[in-house]
Amino acid sequence: MPRALRIITFLSLALCAISLTAQEYRYEVGGYVGASSYLGDANRRIPLVPIGATGGGIFRYNHNFRLAFAGEMGYSLLPFDCKYAATDYPQIREIGKTLHGETHLLALQGWAEYNFAHYSDKYRYLQTKSLVPYIGAGLSAGVTLAARQTAFLPGAGLRVGVKYKLRNRLNLVASIQGIYYLSSHLDTPSTQTSWLENPYGMPADWIKGGDSTIALTISITYELGKRSETCHGVDSYPHRQTH
Repeated sequence: MPRALRIITFLSLALCAISLTAQEYRYEVGGYVGASSYLGDANRRIPLVPIGATGGGIFRYNHNFRLAFAGEMGYSLLPFDCKYAATDYPQIREIGKTLHGETHLLALQGWAEYNFAHYSDKYRYLQTKSLVPYIGAGLSAGVTLAARQTAFLPGAGLRVGVKYKLRNRLNLVASIQGIYYLSSHLDTPSTQTSWLENPYGMPADWIKGGDSTIALTISITYELGKRSETCHGVDSYPHRQTH
């Protein structure tokens, strides 16, 4: 093989390797389940006590081996009990003041995720791994489904976790996440618990008055939308005949 042809072949293969820094499949769809908990005026001491539940659907776009964007629609059951509160509120000694309850939260979330290693079960020459840790940041728009009132809860969150390739196109993801909401309506689902919206009687402050949630989740996703990665230049180059 002439030297010029060898150089062109090498450069073409190198460019093909660079193009494979994207995931083999563009999209993932699946679902998640897990444990969730409320953190606010009625419970600031012990995360995940009392424990609730969460579940929903996931759509993820894999930009490349490292970066992904995910959208989630989920439901959370968030129980609370003032016996876990960091403050002994005088209101709970009064007759008619409810000490515990539960909130139903429907939330739409968007996440940007960064993998700490190239995530794939193929292309080992690119140092990919089937098990990688990741970190994410996102925004949430929630709505409480309460008898007293329906409240809108905008928020932002962080998450950390691991992704594991069970087999080709099938992923198992475990994560822990926390979301801070710019509202204090997670602990006021009924008229009896409405005093928790401002238990100190202080002027409203959107920065200090928010509630939070924490969740441990496990999800399974299936990959769709195979990318078309064509290696141009090698097969189309005419082979020179030598005599």
